Amino acid sequence: MAERIRVGDRLPFFLYDTPYSAGNRFRDLLDAQAPLVLVFLADCRRWLNAYHAAGITDARKPGAGDLMLAVADTCIAAQNAVVAAESLGIGSCYIGDVLENAEAMRDALHLPQYVVPACMLVFGRPTEQQQRRPKPARFAEQAVVCENVYTDRTPDELRADFAAKAAANGQLDYDFDKAVQAFCKRKYASDFSREMTRSAEIYWKEFL
Repeated sequence: MAERIRVGDRLPFFLYDTPYSAGNRFRDLLDAQAPLVLVFLADCRRWLNAYHAAGITDARKPGAGDLMLAVADTCIAAQNAVVAAESLGIGSCYIGDVLENAEAMRDALHLPQYVVPACMLVFGRPTEQQQRRPKPARFAEQAVVCENVYTDRTPDELRADFAAKAAANGQLDYDFDKAVQAFCKRKYASDFSREMTRSAEIYWKEFL
């Protein structure tokens, strides 16, 4: 399920900003270029209401498995929208901020119990420079693909994986320790990441 938001809307969750938040950049993009924003909702409420409407009075409440499956289905729908938009020459960008500030998001979209914002997409026309920009190199196949069973990469393998990816992107002086520590500080240990976890826990509590 997708909710449409008017261009220029000031969404409450953008009141929460950190030096690394995408909020300000997204708000500028929305004002200047994006004709459409879609919020994809993992809706575990609709079927429950249908069960009640059909006279099933002892239907269990949605659980953790229901939410995980709904989120997977919702993200599949979002990616289908990305592919469809690309076929029309329209660019898109996932905005992770939709998972932050659960209270404000619920208020903005009038989200009832058992309905969770799984992801958000902003759509717009890419610039010529964006269309011509070369895609960055990714990790090598052996760094991300496991066969039959999951296997951890050793510390030495991880260092080699990251260094090879950096070299493929022209970073010949790559420093693994420095780069990974900076990424952890900027992302994993950041205020917005902690806020995202806090808000996700609010959503999850309904299903546990």
